Amino acid sequence: MPQSSQPIIKTENLSVVYNKGTTNEFWALRDINIAIYPKEYIIFFGPSGCGKSTLLNGISGLETNISGKVIVGGKELSGLSEDEISDFHRSGVGMIFQQYNLISSLSVLDNIALPQIFLGVGKKERTQKVKILLERFGILEQAQKIPTELSGGQQQRIGVARSLVNDPKILLADEPIGNLDSVSAVNVMDILRKLNVEEGKTLILVTHNPEYLFYANRIFYMKDGEIVREVVNKELRPKEVVKEEAVEKKESTEEKLSKEFQVLLRSFPGLSPMQLNMLLIPFKSKMLVNYVLSPYEVDEISRMEQIVSDRLNGRTDRDEMKTKLDRDYSKGGAGLNSRTAERIANIIEDFLNKTKLVNEKKITRESGGKIKENYPDFSSIWSQITELRRGFIDPMHKILSDRQIMRLESAIYSRLTGDLNKDAFNEALDRSFSKGGVGFNKATAKKITNDMEMILLLVYGAK
Repeated sequence: MPQSSQPIIKTENLSVVYNKGTTNEFWALRDINIAIYPKEYIIFFGPSGCGKSTLLNGISGLETNISGKVIVGGKELSGLSEDEISDFHRSGVGMIFQQYNLISSLSVLDNIALPQIFLGVGKKERTQKVKILLERFGILEQAQKIPTELSGGQQQRIGVARSLVNDPKILLADEPIGNLDSVSAVNVMDILRKLNVEEGKTLILVTHNPEYLFYANRIFYMKDGEIVREVVNKELRPKEVVKEEAVEKKESTEEKLSKEFQVLLRSFPGLSPMQLNMLLIPFKSKMLVNYVLSPYEVDEISRMEQIVSDRLNGRTDRDEMKTKLDRDYSKGGAGLNSRTAERIANIIEDFLNKTKLVNEKKITRESGGKIKENYPDFSSIWSQITELRRGFIDPMHKILSDRQIMRLESAIYSRLTGDLNKDAFNEALDRSFSKGGVGFNKATAKKITNDMEMILLLVYGAK
């Protein structure tokens, strides 16, 4: 295996428990097993208190109350001496914090230079290095100011610069945009992405904000100290990692289930069949709900997702997508019947056409996080709005009054520009005409709202 595809960070059964054995026992982390590769962009995502920051602290060596293993760069952190841990903190990882953690009595330049001082770097050399970073992040003119004289966005850029000054391979960011306005947040997130993509920094970010998940190669969803789900964006992952994983032999679902069942039996040898059945109830209920809500198995859905992904990335056209959906599963297709494949292909292509229509007038973010289109008034994108409206309600067109059509188009425009959120858009469509709404029934309003949200999702980041 190439060195570049060996995990740079690995945890084995990592757990953190406080007050163990007492009535106040609390598991902050429970049996975390992850492998993170060089140049990856990882996000730990979940609500406050789910263990995200504890996991980050475990990886950085700041959390020592652990069981299990944390291996970074091939070395287990618990086996390092105090001097080795200190060296790891100085040069192995760079930390970026939500609260900036800048020293208010020091200048901006000296705050960034501090890690260099701990390494014993001379003043001239470290000053030159810091000024390069300051210029890179657009804050060179702030070098002699103290942090409290600067905005939150500027302070966080200082924090990022400080984390980079010793050139670590790994950056750990704990809610780095939690205290920033939306414009500054996007600026910092773009800086972090460039560090990952252009400089190959392995980046691990903690957040509870779903708005920024699209930046990551992989997202670990956390709840109650456990990783409950992993989402992989293969298009963004380093090529050497994807290639290596592609040739690895993977266990089938049946093999995994069999092993997990054996573990369960060994762990609870005294359980009766009825008690064992009760333990399996959550799993059974999940599979039953999936069966009721979807006619497709998990593997079939995964295959369909890959086929649609190829269409979204432009690697296939509509007809090729339809052919793959219809092709036998054993031959690499989704195994749908011809009629279903045709219907799904038409739905997806319709969404792509609507997305293209909306994207003819580029939507951008402006100050305050509000979405605003680049054109001064409704009339500048009237034709696009009209075509979009027709795509939503063409069969109903003849039974709508001109005033209903006008209100619907106005609501679509307001949703695109961000003046209406999803709920307000739905309410405007559902509200009676006499009270200023469009006057749709609940089912129609919900259908158009959901379609609109899908279009906005597809538009985001599209070229």
